[in-house]
Amino acid sequence: MRHLSRRSVVLLAAAIGGLLGVGGCPAPVNNNSGSNKATALKPFASGDELVRYVRERVGASSRRQGLFRNFGLAPTSAAEGAADSNTAGGADDGSFSTTNIQEAGVDESDVFKSDGTHFYLAKENSLRIVRATPVSGLAEVGRLDLPENIESLYLFDGRVIVLGQSFGRPGEPGIAMIDIWPPYYAGGNTVVYDVDVSDPAAPKIARKSEMDGTLIASRLTGGRLILVMNIVPRVPSNLGALTPLSAADVLPRVRAAGREAAAMNASSIYYPDAPNGWYMTSITTLDAANVESVLGATAVMANAGTVYVSPNALYLSDTDYDEADNFRETTSVHKFTFDEGGVAKYVASGSVSGRLLNQFSLGEHEGVLRLATHVQPALPVGPFIGFGGGDVAVSNGGAAETAPRPATAQARNESSVASNAVWTLGEADGQLKQLGSITGIAPDERIYSARFLGDTGFLVTFRQIDPLFTIDLSDPANPQLIGELKVPGFSDYLHPVGEKLLIGVGRSVTLTPWGGAVPTSVQLSLFDVSDLKNPVAIQQLELGGYGSGSEVNFNHKAFTFLPSTGVLALPVTLTNDDYKASFAFDARYVEPEYRTGVIAFRVTEKGFERLGFLDDSGRRGADNWWWPQWRRAAIIGESLYVASPLRVSGAPLADLTAATRVDLTPNPQDEVARDVGIIPLDVRR
Repeated sequence: MRHLSRRSVVLLAAAIGGLLGVGGCPAPVNNNSGSNKATALKPFASGDELVRYVRERVGASSRRQGLFRNFGLAPTSAAEGAADSNTAGGADDGSFSTTNIQEAGVDESDVFKSDGTHFYLAKENSLRIVRATPVSGLAEVGRLDLPENIESLYLFDGRVIVLGQSFGRPGEPGIAMIDIWPPYYAGGNTVVYDVDVSDPAAPKIARKSEMDGTLIASRLTGGRLILVMNIVPRVPSNLGALTPLSAADVLPRVRAAGREAAAMNASSIYYPDAPNGWYMTSITTLDAANVESVLGATAVMANAGTVYVSPNALYLSDTDYDEADNFRETTSVHKFTFDEGGVAKYVASGSVSGRLLNQFSLGEHEGVLRLATHVQPALPVGPFIGFGGGDVAVSNGGAAETAPRPATAQARNESSVASNAVWTLGEADGQLKQLGSITGIAPDERIYSARFLGDTGFLVTFRQIDPLFTIDLSDPANPQLIGELKVPGFSDYLHPVGEKLLIGVGRSVTLTPWGGAVPTSVQLSLFDVSDLKNPVAIQQLELGGYGSGSEVNFNHKAFTFLPSTGVLALPVTLTNDDYKASFAFDARYVEPEYRTGVIAFRVTEKGFERLGFLDDSGRRGADNWWWPQWRRAAIIGESLYVASPLRVSGAPLADLTAATRVDLTPNPQDEVARDVGIIPLDVRR
């Protein structure tokens, strides 16, 4: 297989970006009103009513042609999740790191899990078990091959719960239904395995459930496994008036313990006042102690947006295009609470102006939902990296010099510029009613990260400089923007350390010849937020050169921090490249050197104390551009580890050059990866 050079990738990305910018995306509709119009969902009264609804929506859908419909791309998944505390996931004694989660008591799945003794890794369609301690005895000890690709894993009660994904039903191809992006496949199936790992050398399947739907998000809380899935009912897309169709054809199915049944009845499916196509988003609850036991399920006739789960509720948002290809600049939010059995029950809906960035854009505290949105104007004058305008900031290892810019758009016409907003919603009379708001935040910029922690909120926006905003949410009816700090670059992820410190992981930036800003190095920031009115940057570090990156920039589960020791570990790919040289396009340009692995620091109130770099680099061709699949850091006691689908390496923190390394036995598709030491681009993740 021949791989693209860096320059080819840059040109290809530009071409695709031009196609998307010209071809398929309608102009956004401005909505800066902030109104919270009631959007309550209604349950179907009968199976016949459900069938009539689906017929009407299929007919409407068949009349529209999206840019990406049936484009044949591989499926993707989008695990989501947000709020009051964030330390380490799972139940442990604090001596080893676990999956980075957002809500205490609400576990999130990942491709890598640790119990402090063994590592459990997803490698395509196989579960791998690696003995982690002592670090000098690192070894692969067990393997379980499955028919499906593994999407993610949980550890529960000494067992591994494996979430698998397959596409296409028997006799039917798995065809991409790309009315939304990322694409979801018609005929997708989610498979849940309960794997007995009491003997790590001989893992075996204890129980199995299979259900219709493509997995969008999952959580494990209170002994219940919550699955959020996108379901395309099994009906022909050109459904005619005389085509037989029954509720049994539409209702999603579940197969477990040798039986097949409908996952829910029609009265458990809800639909919005404004029709939103014929796809379903289902919320299914399994007993984590017995995954063959489906405790209950409900569904909404809407596309899956951002999913947020607190210990008490699940919030499902919907911000996609409608069936007429109209861009929504309003986010609808539907709230579900959990009954005593852990089953989600619909209770209320609401809406706010703008669009969410990701799961960290939501957070619940004392029954109040807080949201951060980006509100786009009618014309595309909003912020895009690489275009001029606004403040200019260049990082020279010190403070940024910037022209003053108001934090809000009070003095400007809010309908003419993009801006950002924070909303508070409370449940009353079947609605999520707006309690308070802050609008017009950071005109001409967009949100890069958000965090809601108790009565406090943090927001990072960016165009050419990174303002960190602090927000007082103690009075939901009157949220206040109380502090602002301007620093170079931006943060994609914010992580609290106690009540005084905040870690930011993002990118530094450099100016382009045309006056815009381009991301360069990985940037690690430490903020003192003990005085919310006056946040202070304690330290900012630039890691690597142009083209460096970390999975933390787009996946919070790659962030590893052990509060008991203050050790922070980030998987990174670091280059020695220079931005200006890389765009010279002449014979003098030399492909940069790469280092991949984990970089470790000890976090103190004074800053980051560098502990070293645990290298995991493989051989690379000088003219090739490669993309690692996934990489995770782990900490057990005073040892640091780096894991990927190819290998696991570990070393004492006191000497990260004294590493022990174990290469995982390859799958057949690993032939190329085994030679070069890294897996090429995997479009599924």
